[in-house]
Order: sequence, then C-alpha cells, then structure tokens
Amino acid sequence: MTRLLIVFGMLLPAALLLEGVLLPVFKIPLKGNAVRLLCVIFAAQIVQSIVISRSLAGPGPVWTIFILFFTGFVLMIVKALVYEQILKAKKGKQSLTYGVVATMVSWAVFSVALFPLHTFLDRMDML
Repeated sequence: MTRLLIVFGMLLPAALLLEGVLLPVFKIPLKGNAVRLLCVIFAAQIVQSIVISRSLAGPGPVWTIFILFFTGFVLMIVKALVYEQILKAKKGKQSLTYGVVATMVSWAVFSVALFPLHTFLDRMDML
C-alpha cells in the first residue's frame, strides 16, 4: 500500500503539470474545465499507479514499460473520448486531440521515470 501511495504521489503532480502545460497549446481554457480535468487525471493516475506499483514489484521496470504501453493505450482512448465529451474547447476536435497527445506525453515521461522510481523503491526496500 505504501508503494502505491509513493507511486501515486510521484505521478499525480507530474501528470497535472504535463497536462496543464498542454492546455494552452490546444487552446482549451482552464476556466470551466478545471474540475472536469482534475477528475479525469485523478482517475487515470489511480489506474496507472496501481499498474506501475504492482508491475514494478514483480518483473521490474522493463516489463512495466511494456504493460504501461497497453494500459496507456486503453487510457488514451478512454481519456480522449471523455475529454471530447466534457471539455469545453473552441473547436470541436481539440479536446479529442488533447486527450491523445496528453496521454502520449505522459506515457513517454513516465516510461523514462520508471527506472529511477524502481531504484528508489528498491533502496527503500519497498519492492
């Protein structure tokens, strides 16, 4: 449980920062979308944290990247469709595109961060 909380505590701020930085790129206003965005990001990070914390404890970071790829693909589709429905954008497909791009950027960053995260958890004797 502690491992899960550590992973979640590391991933959530990173996801909020990454997805927050991408909002202006897609001209999606934070006003009117903040709560919706937070709910989706929070739910997605719970899923990713569970997957990452469980797979890091078993096969290790390389296998976790492989598992995260498939989990991320499913999350990308779900988030893109949810964002398309709930985010208020100036143009129709910007929310959908934002969901795809934000998930891909998060996946890339989290994949690179898995090795230091694995080392940290191993040193803390949490694997």
